[in-house]
Amino acid sequence: MYADFRFSQRDLPDSVNLAKFQRSKGSMYFSRILATFKVASVVILMAPLLQGCGRTYENNIHVATCENGSLFVREHVDTRTGVRGGVFANYSLYFVPEGSSETPKISTTSNPIYALATANERLHVFRTPKGTDWRLFVSPASVSPAGYESLASCIQANIENIQHSMLAKRPPLDEFPSADRVLPPFATIRYEDIEDLRSSYKCDRGGTVSINESGLVGFKHGSASLIGALYDDGKSMSLDAIAIRWPSLDMHLADPVSYFRQCKDSHGRSMFQVFKVSIDPKSGYQTRFTQVFERESLQAANPAQHAP
Repeated sequence: MYADFRFSQRDLPDSVNLAKFQRSKGSMYFSRILATFKVASVVILMAPLLQGCGRTYENNIHVATCENGSLFVREHVDTRTGVRGGVFANYSLYFVPEGSSETPKISTTSNPIYALATANERLHVFRTPKGTDWRLFVSPASVSPAGYESLASCIQANIENIQHSMLAKRPPLDEFPSADRVLPPFATIRYEDIEDLRSSYKCDRGGTVSINESGLVGFKHGSASLIGALYDDGKSMSLDAIAIRWPSLDMHLADPVSYFRQCKDSHGRSMFQVFKVSIDPKSGYQTRFTQVFERESLQAANPAQHAP
């Protein structure tokens, strides 16, 4: 199974500088981007790319031999022209079992996690999360607790080798010596399906409310915007009174509460049934990302003390 570390400057508007984007964690614009991103991101930038034809490359890199199998990183590099301003690489982490039917489903994100890990989620901390470090998730439906612990221990023992292997020169990246490779390390791993932290609600007139693993509540109807955030470990939702009146560039709502009350998830539940929803003049969603990051860092520093 794969943990997809896709990333691409192509996902950002032309006016956004990536380095500035990564530093602006508390900004409203950064939060809006995070509300729709569901994968961790890695970008390889380079000096102006020579004009001409390009191609794609794929490398499978063995990074560790574990107790019950082997750990690999798959690198997919795209150098085709038409890719704006650089060479792009997608990375996938996957596990090949030996003598076992269990294949761990590994997912990842570079976003901070709004819900603190419980004791049952068996949090392992490789380092205190910083910036866009990767957070790994292993679905309990795919592997036993013992299998998860074995995988987590294997990653822990091979962290340096994994990072070294991903940074090693190989075609086609060795053809671009000026490439600036931004490859954040692994920070944590937990025994939980990341999709349990995400949810979406389909609304009338083609709108969709999405909640990401940082607890940011976004709305998409043509354009996308941030309209609120989760609090109290996901029990409460605060919607911004102004943002929900103009949730997208092409939509104005005279009665936003009635509109959002009819939005339903895949089980037919309104988000007003799932969360304790409040409408606030200032929901604080612009700074929510920073607050979530701080809580996550506190737990990483002392998992037992800060477990809910």
